[in-house]
Amino acid sequence: MQSSPPPIRFSGRRRAASLVVVLLVALPLVAPAVASPQPDAACDVCGQKFERGAEELGVSVNVTHSTADVYLDGGGAATWVVRNRLTPDSAARLRGNPERVDAVAAAAFETYPEGPVENPTGLTATLSNRTVTIRYDHDAPTDRTAGVTLVEYFDTDGYDYWYVVNADRLTVVAPEGTRVTNDPAEATVDGRNVTWRGGSEELWSGPSLTDGEARVVYADADASLPGVRTTAALWADVLPIYLDNIRTFLVPTALAFGLLAAGGLTVARYGGSRVDPETAGRAVAGLGVAATLAALVGGVVWESTNNAAALVGLTGLAVLLGGVAVVRPRWLRTARGAALTGAAAALGCAGVATLGSWVTLAGPVPATAGGLVSWWTFLLPVALSPAAGLLVAQGRPVAGWGLLVAALVVAGAVFLPVATRPFGLLLFAMFAGAALAAVAATPLATLGASFARD
Repeated sequence: MQSSPPPIRFSGRRRAASLVVVLLVALPLVAPAVASPQPDAACDVCGQKFERGAEELGVSVNVTHSTADVYLDGGGAATWVVRNRLTPDSAARLRGNPERVDAVAAAAFETYPEGPVENPTGLTATLSNRTVTIRYDHDAPTDRTAGVTLVEYFDTDGYDYWYVVNADRLTVVAPEGTRVTNDPAEATVDGRNVTWRGGSEELWSGPSLTDGEARVVYADADASLPGVRTTAALWADVLPIYLDNIRTFLVPTALAFGLLAAGGLTVARYGGSRVDPETAGRAVAGLGVAATLAALVGGVVWESTNNAAALVGLTGLAVLLGGVAVVRPRWLRTARGAALTGAAAALGCAGVATLGSWVTLAGPVPATAGGLVSWWTFLLPVALSPAAGLLVAQGRPVAGWGLLVAALVVAGAVFLPVATRPFGLLLFAMFAGAALAAVAATPLATLGASFARD
């Protein structure tokens, strides 16, 4: 009896797997260079933005401190109040010429528009001592959902740009009789005030108002279940973005994986019919050990924590499931048993990978729990391949193929960003990941198919 298919049948797959690994390692180096846009200033008349407006008029001014307060009226309008404190010499150049102060503020808006405010109305600027106070009105972008109001000044609809706080302080003030019901990233919430601290000296040195994390949500002070309402409103707001990501990225990836999985399961059915379960188990476990040693020697595992975690997961599955086939073969003799065993093995490997990431990166516990779920779903298409291979060998190819595709869809749905629209290069990464999963799943599917001989 032949213990494994002839080497020539797998040489092409080995080359393909090597190419996928190279692409996955190179991708993090390429993507940042392509998809790193420059952020925009959140306030067009704060700090250096005000200085640039003065330069356009041939006036040299220096801002030492800048603040911005955004007062919401609850009816869809907002009043911005910006205060720029100048150096004594700068204030002297503007003092006694109110028209010049107004002109500088207008020039800051018109010359370098970046912020979320377009076409402000009622723009006025006054100089008192060394402080220029700029006031203007604007139709605030708000959305009333589930009994709460979302303020979307810094919402980019998920696209790949963001705002930074280019003032020493930026505060959004909700209307009277309300309270803020969420915790925007990098902000301090106090009643109806949300405050970010930044810097007016360096234009892009302040904290990022990342899309999806800088939304401000407020509700009536006596509103019932504010947390539930807020969560529902935020999910409703980002759901169209997430569904669009599924259509753009996950559907094509699932179709590509489906084709690759069909080929892999065909190979598994043929290979499983020619080898007994114990021999297949030893071969798969040995393949896992060999892949680990190759990655260690080749240095791939040292490139990043994610590379190490992925290696632990994929090779750990091969060693565990190959070992089960040798010492506890009854666990893999039915499709249900193989699926449960594979899912449990994936959970164990995901736990080890997550623990390693947590120890290395010292991340918070909630993020670590999310990492466990992510790694587990990432491993599912490979972990369930013995069950899929067994189903195919038992004459149920649609069920086996559908199991793998469903696992890939679950993994992709967890992997995809919810509130942002990723750069198009992500599709390439997902295709590469799908190809890697299909290649890694084929030996384990062959192992599962071998149990149809029992």
